[in-house]
Amino acid sequence: MEFKCPNYPQTFELVGKDRDGYEVVRYGFVLKQWFVIRNPPGTSRGEEIKESEGDKSPSSNDTDYKENPERYTYSNAKAWCESLGYRLPYIKDLTNAKCSYTIDGPRVCRGAVSATPISDDQFHYQRRIGSGMTGEWGELSRYRINPSNLGRYMLLSAWTGDSRLDYPNEHPFAVNLNNGMISPDRTSEANEWSSYCHRLNNGTEVDSFCLGQALCVTP
Repeated sequence: MEFKCPNYPQTFELVGKDRDGYEVVRYGFVLKQWFVIRNPPGTSRGEEIKESEGDKSPSSNDTDYKENPERYTYSNAKAWCESLGYRLPYIKDLTNAKCSYTIDGPRVCRGAVSATPISDDQFHYQRRIGSGMTGEWGELSRYRINPSNLGRYMLLSAWTGDSRLDYPNEHPFAVNLNNGMISPDRTSEANEWSSYCHRLNNGTEVDSFCLGQALCVTP
């Protein structure tokens, strides 16, 4: 079956009538975007229960990103979105948090454009209608996105179509879908390391902090 990307924006109007057919209430809204996410294996409720009962064995999510790190790279995520007729989201599609990374100074945030109005919280989203996905929906793990990964939120970060302007090579930002925090210190490919990832792992293996999920939005 061929997948067809829907056209947006779409206007919806709900009309409530009484028993005699007279209109008593009318509510309308515009659906501007539609998102899809490619969840990795290990997101079933059974696995969530297993972990909550104290089973410390690796989840299939953990196993998958170690065995198939390329699945979580920027190029792979971008190609998957485009194959559906979607695109990678921009930062402003996902969060109204400020890019306030301070380890390497403010230059690392050049190229990061957040949704408005900007959050009053320095790092995290603030609930506002029209201020990005996390701004409208809040912590997305509450909606059963990647529930087996509770406590390992970095696998809930999604690649974006925005890249750091100060970096000589393609170095896209990622957004944490739980708190809306913007991360400029990830790597676009599994075999390339940012300074943080190299310090963390000594370049010997892929760590979930350095990779992102494929989240797509309607063009």
